[in-house]
Amino acid sequence: MKPVRCCHCKCTEEGTGIFGYAKPLEQELKVKEQQCYKAYYCGVCREIGRNFGFVPRFGLTHEFAVLAMLLDVCSGQNHHLIIRNKPCIAHPLRRIRSVSGSPYITYAAACNVLFFRAKLQDAWIDDRNIGAWIAGVLYTLGNHKAGKRYKTFAQLICNEIATLTKLEREACSSVDAVSEPFAKLLSTLFTIDGLMPGGVSKELATMGYHLGKWIYLIDAATDREEDRKNGNYNVYNIRYCDEMLPETERMTRELCLASIAESWEQIKKKISQNRNAEIGYLDNLFYLGLRAREESLLSAGQEEAL
Repeated sequence: MKPVRCCHCKCTEEGTGIFGYAKPLEQELKVKEQQCYKAYYCGVCREIGRNFGFVPRFGLTHEFAVLAMLLDVCSGQNHHLIIRNKPCIAHPLRRIRSVSGSPYITYAAACNVLFFRAKLQDAWIDDRNIGAWIAGVLYTLGNHKAGKRYKTFAQLICNEIATLTKLEREACSSVDAVSEPFAKLLSTLFTIDGLMPGGVSKELATMGYHLGKWIYLIDAATDREEDRKNGNYNVYNIRYCDEMLPETERMTRELCLASIAESWEQIKKKISQNRNAEIGYLDNLFYLGLRAREESLLSAGQEEAL
């Protein structure tokens, strides 16, 4: 999967591998919801540049703008968001709407840097990708700053990715075991190490867990044939060899999507819903977007069977 660009920014919106799956159903988004997302996207991009350096801005992915929006809506804190039209280095002749004033934008920016640096390191270790090595060197300072600010989460990323790498190198055939590290990682990511205020930490942890599991499984399903040709690890190829995937695997992903939607439903009952644009965008993502994304990938013939 090649990176694509945001319509208004030269940062990478959709990455490779685990990035690029959690997307809304765009044709069902209202204009104000799309504009709200773009404002958060630009806000996270600016925050990366302000705190972690210019180069890491090119690793910004869609998911972390959504994370900033989700945590901001769920927090229930009485901070004052600032939405202003600001100049953009990618578009010097026009000003772009950008959100600031939320601590969760800073958090999402730091997590994006940490995740993307880990992704570059993984690409170098697995494929000896010289481009990933060079980019990783350029990310070193930003990664250090992000890790220093969020030490617990930075260490968790190292631990869980190390666990996942070990399982993959051992050719683990257990779908549950190999998807567990990434599920645990997103569960913690969504709750900011258990510090999320507003009484929704349990629901956010559940949502993050099942989203992480779903992302890992849909990635494995869509990359199955390519991984087989290239000789790369894929849990479905280890477990089922050349056989068609059984119905139980589709049902596992379906249960993940149902749990994500249920968690969001429970969260909405506990939070103020006067942020209509944000709520609308997240409704679209969790009720429609994830399911549509899976159907789109599968209908393109990237999975052998349902």
